[in-house]
Amino acid sequence: GSSWISFANTGAPSAPGFIVVPNGTKVTFTEMFNLTGNVTGASLDVLADDTASVWLNGVELASGNLGGSYPTCSSLPIGCLTSTMGVFTFAQLQPYLLDGENTLSFDVYQEAGSSYGLDYAGTISTPEPGTLVLLGFGLFAIALKARRRLLS
Repeated sequence: GSSWISFANTGAPSAPGFIVVPNGTKVTFTEMFNLTGNVTGASLDVLADDTASVWLNGVELASGNLGGSYPTCSSLPIGCLTSTMGVFTFAQLQPYLLDGENTLSFDVYQEAGSSYGLDYAGTISTPEPGTLVLLGFGLFAIALKARRRLLS
């Protein structure tokens, strides 16, 4: 799951206490997470109003669409419409994932309009410890059988 994040009530103009963020505003949202072991899968989906840059461990994965056309939100990825969602696959994320501490950052830009914020969801997969134990027993059994054949 995911949820809309911002630094104030900036998402729905009809909500009580809604504030308008001035054009040119940039706010960085950061999440840190730890990884240990072998990562076997990862994904990240990002929506932003108006646009955002996405960074993983200091590497820019996507640049904000600054100075673009904004009919509703960014007309090019990454925006707040499903058609402009940033979708990052394991192949795109894996080279930048580190064993240990990782930092995921979003530079969110207000370019035109009134709503402002970010929505993202990500997953990371690692092998279950039980799977690794079974794999280890399987490899041990194969090695034992091969050794017996060599000795006979």
